[in-house]
Amino acid sequence: MTRTTFRLLSGLVLSVGLVACQSPVENSAGLETRASEGASQGLLRQIESIQDVSIGEATIEMTFTQPVDHDDPEAGAFEQRVVLVHKGFDRPLVFWIEGYAGGTRREQELTRLLDANQLSIEHRYFGESTPESMDWEYLTIRQAAADHHRIAQAFKPIYTGKWVNSGISKGGQTT
Repeated sequence: MTRTTFRLLSGLVLSVGLVACQSPVENSAGLETRASEGASQGLLRQIESIQDVSIGEATIEMTFTQPVDHDDPEAGAFEQRVVLVHKGFDRPLVFWIEGYAGGTRREQELTRLLDANQLSIEHRYFGESTPESMDWEYLTIRQAAADHHRIAQAFKPIYTGKWVNSGISKGGQTT
């Protein structure tokens, strides 16, 4: 898997890895990525407008650099795992908040029922989304909601249709 890191206009740092794709493609920076034959040129153009990166239709794995404490960004940061299942810009988006570890590639029931795109967010301090210093003071619903808000704001200009939030366990509380 090729991983590319870039900074969004909102100040978020995004690291993109491509998975579940078929044929190799070389982008203008000379990085080899994978793109399925029916790659969404619209999504590719949207992401490339932020930074020179090629992506394919299907599943895109990312990490967002999040502050450990949203009230004090100088307190440190961690990488939060996010997985996007893209089906098309004409479809709604399910903002799936994981309960613990996750960032699942598996489509949730609501995603299947709506034939929607899905953005899965792993909960802070679980799975791969852990800071170096495990200060449990910042494992709160309010901090997690701030994580999710930053991610949603980064994707709202790309997915402009209807959004629905869903989640389980901690993700359900946050939703």
